[in-house]
Amino acid sequence: ELPTRWHSLSLGFLSRPEVIFGLQHTRSQYTFYLTNFEHVWVEVADKTQLIAKGRQFGFEDLNTSKMMDLIQLLANLDQHKEADFALDGDDIKLLKNDVHWVFQLAKQPVDVTVQFLRELNMQQFQNHSLLLEKIGDLKHSIEIKDTYSRFLVENFKLSHGMDLISDYKRNNKRDAEFLEPFRSETWEK
Repeated sequence: ELPTRWHSLSLGFLSRPEVIFGLQHTRSQYTFYLTNFEHVWVEVADKTQLIAKGRQFGFEDLNTSKMMDLIQLLANLDQHKEADFALDGDDIKLLKNDVHWVFQLAKQPVDVTVQFLRELNMQQFQNHSLLLEKIGDLKHSIEIKDTYSRFLVENFKLSHGMDLISDYKRNNKRDAEFLEPFRSETWEK
């Protein structure tokens, strides 16, 4: 299973410097992925490996609760920059500064890379399809609310005149463009 959240970065020491990376985890293991879409580097740590590695970095008594807390800390990858990464032969190291931890990412063989890229492509396709569906739902909702608003405005005009509506548009100029009827084609660009 792949991470659901990916981060992008440029690593100048790679022949193709643009990379994405992410960490997928459960209660007692993690899998860290990094790819430049030519190669993939991975580190997998199960419960036993996590405990052993934790001891190397000074984490004692890693029970299930503490292990989950540690994995949650490790999964926060938002603040990494190129200086945190280093090439180690064919492998890549990532030093996690806020928690004393080093990810040892091993370069994967071609067949594993192909499988990873296939799964990543499928994940992105599914995400894209879901987003298109959600955009369609949002457009439909806006169209319905727009129709309802127009109905209310017309009834308000009949009973109260245009003065209050004109005052609102004049006092809320930034909102005025959004008071125009919804045009679906503006979403199709």
